[in-house]
Amino acid sequence: MRRIKWVVVAWVSVLAVALSAVPVGAAASPVPPAGTSTDFTVKKLAPGDWNCTNGYSCYYDYLNGQGKLFTAARCGTHNLMGGPYQDKISSIANYGSGTVEVWKWIEDINDFVKKGWVEVGQEGNFHNPAVSIDMIYIWCT
Repeated sequence: MRRIKWVVVAWVSVLAVALSAVPVGAAASPVPPAGTSTDFTVKKLAPGDWNCTNGYSCYYDYLNGQGKLFTAARCGTHNLMGGPYQDKISSIANYGSGTVEVWKWIEDINDFVKKGWVEVGQEGNFHNPAVSIDMIYIWCT
């Protein structure tokens, strides 16, 4: 009985650590709900658009892929808080292999809130300057 108790405690601890690695709401499914945020619009990329290499997602300071800031190759969490790219991203091109979600830190609730997403093969513009991007989560596929 004692051994079963320790196995259950160990399993719960591992599960808690695993779930804490992704933002709240991201643990459910890599497929976002239908529709788009009013702050964010997306459309399909044409071949060669937006100066972004296949296999990567690219992040820009201005709308329509202007003023390239950085490129992300790996999936997972990219926390921008306190760094040079926090609140700077205005557009995204996703040539990678997984959905890119963008999150904003809300101090009132002390948590991140998803503000939009860009599927593979899409570009997106943020039209609301009040929407700052504090974290990017790229789904692994």
